[in-house]
Amino acid sequence: MFDPIVQEIREIRNSHAKKFDYDLSKIVADYQKKHKSYVEKLASINKKTLSVESITMKTTKQPRD
Repeated sequence: MFDPIVQEIREIRNSHAKKFDYDLSKIVADYQKKHKSYVEKLASINKKTLSVESITMKTTKQPRD
């Protein structure tokens, strides 16, 4: 199945990787550098730790009497 959006993303990713000779450490360093310049524009999300029990209780249906 051809998806033009996925294809466009792959082309962008490939052209970015090509600039760094497909060297993963250089690619990651570039993304980290870009991330630092946009950090003030990123949404702040409060991380909440959930216990396994609370997740199970929310997703498991209780039998009805």
